[in-house]
Amino acid sequence: GDVYKRQTKGDTIIPPLYRFGAIHPKGYIVASFDGKNWGIIDKQHRTIYPFTAQRFGEWTKSGLIPVRVDNQYGLMRVPSMEIVIPFGTYDVIGTYEPDEELFLVVRNKMNGLIDANQKELLPLQYGYISQSDHITTELSGEGQKRGFYFRPTGFLQEPIYRNVSIHNLMDSLVVASRDSTFALVDSK
Repeated sequence: GDVYKRQTKGDTIIPPLYRFGAIHPKGYIVASFDGKNWGIIDKQHRTIYPFTAQRFGEWTKSGLIPVRVDNQYGLMRVPSMEIVIPFGTYDVIGTYEPDEELFLVVRNKMNGLIDANQKELLPLQYGYISQSDHITTELSGEGQKRGFYFRPTGFLQEPIYRNVSIHNLMDSLVVASRDSTFALVDSK
């Protein structure tokens, strides 16, 4: 009510005490006094999560956020602070696709892709999973072999290629090679 009205008048609602990180559209803000210890405040300047985290990841649409405390990652839901994925389950948890609530996870240096319910879309067996802005996701496996995953249909080509090149980020076409010749593959 009154706080929101003050915001629209250009008043300072949070004093310049913090370094800010990711901000959720509902007004949750990752913040730090010293750049080492991070917490979450809301736009009314209330502390939602204490300033004890070493790091926070990127927000999802519904308010999920990866948190690192005591060098262990967990996934939390804000503002309830429910622990969705317990700390230490994975070595690293990162937000992969915020709108779809997908997370890139790492355990023993192997990458996988899960949803918020820990359902595996890609098992923890890849050395590399490319960024989320590709409709077709590049994967690397043993011996630096390459494969790909087409998220809209769930098609998975296990890493069998020497080289995979995804030129058009919004298309399903992949240039792949096993030796010195190249083929055009539709990842659908």
